[in-house]
Amino acid sequence: MTVDPKLQALMEAPLRGASTLRHVRPRGKHSPEPKPAGFAGSPGTGPAGKRCCDCKFDVAQSSGKRSWHKCRLMQDQWTGGRRTDILVRSPACRHFKDKTDGN
Repeated sequence: MTVDPKLQALMEAPLRGASTLRHVRPRGKHSPEPKPAGFAGSPGTGPAGKRCCDCKFDVAQSSGKRSWHKCRLMQDQWTGGRRTDILVRSPACRHFKDKTDGN
């Protein structure tokens, strides 16, 4: 079978722009989980020594054996994913309200 010489030259030529190709991250079991970012404010901007678990806006949700926490102030942005979760051990944010307060 004969190949057109112009086509043969194109097939043998080095790729241009090969350095711009990006590595595509695999999805599935070993792909990294998104980091929780459902905080109403930046963690650490609230009262010293207080954590998200001490805040009245902390909402615990569960399904079966799994549980997760979300911030009630961000409820309109909740999704079904981990990205809108919070870490209860994080330092409190500026919107912190103590659970023990009656307000």
